[in-house]
Amino acid sequence: MLAATFSFFVILRNNVRLTDMNWQFVRESIRYSIGNYAIGLLMASPIYVLPLMILSQLGPTDAASYYIAFAVASLLFIVPTAFSTSLFIEGSHGATLKTSTLKTVKTMFILLLPLVFVLCVFGRDLLLLIGREYGEAFGLLQLMAISSLFFSILSIFFSVKRVQKDIGILIFLSLISFSLMIGLSFLLIPRFGVVGVGYSWLVSYGTCAGFIGLAVVVEGWA
Repeated sequence: MLAATFSFFVILRNNVRLTDMNWQFVRESIRYSIGNYAIGLLMASPIYVLPLMILSQLGPTDAASYYIAFAVASLLFIVPTAFSTSLFIEGSHGATLKTSTLKTVKTMFILLLPLVFVLCVFGRDLLLLIGREYGEAFGLLQLMAISSLFFSILSIFFSVKRVQKDIGILIFLSLISFSLMIGLSFLLIPRFGVVGVGYSWLVSYGTCAGFIGLAVVVEGWA
């Protein structure tokens, strides 16, 4: 509030008046920003909810196993996040969106696929290096690693639609992802243990990737 108040007076001091503002642009920007805020909230919430859910249903040991597997798998998710951010910047500055997207997807998967393979094959050894008790989280780590491939598709699609300012479909996909991940985890944890969370990751991101595949075909990108 203090920063906003100070900024307001600085704006007035530089002879910028409210009557000079393009209110149509302001209204569009507010809708765009609120939409992106809702998307970010829906996509990030499972990161904070799932450990509490595991802790309450399975106990601290399984919660720790989940956290370690998540910490290792999250390294894979850095790759699509970085590439999608780069694509968003290029698209926002007028680059040909279709060409940039295809180039980004190709480069991203060339880098990501070997990393997924390494974690799926040697992930147990990595977990054992952290602690012998974490070796049991290998199945969960494998599912998370595979789900990063579907998340990559989701991440790139989000960047494309943000450039196109088509926020509605992104809110829909975020809601689907959130609902499936939390709902399936709640149902699968009692039956499969902590690995049930991995299944929920896979189904959640896989379902969203399926919707994106349909959207790509309908829009004539494929």
